[in-house]
Amino acid sequence: MQSANNQLKLTISLLVSNRKDTVPKCLDSLRPLLEQVDSELIITDTGCDDDLVEYMKKYTDKIVKFIWCSDFAAAR
Repeated sequence: MQSANNQLKLTISLLVSNRKDTVPKCLDSLRPLLEQVDSELIITDTGCDDDLVEYMKKYTDKIVKFIWCSDFAAAR
């Protein structure tokens, strides 16, 4: 989470697909880091359903919708 002086030390960017079996585990594993370091989390949503998007919103409001075109470079 960002500090009062808005100086981020870390940006984490994730490309996320509709993998309900792995996305929560991944985000849960990042929580301690996000809480300990002045940081931000940016998620690129490549086709998640509404339930998973709501789960991701617990971690960040920076969710970018991307229409998957079978190109990881474009998504990055």
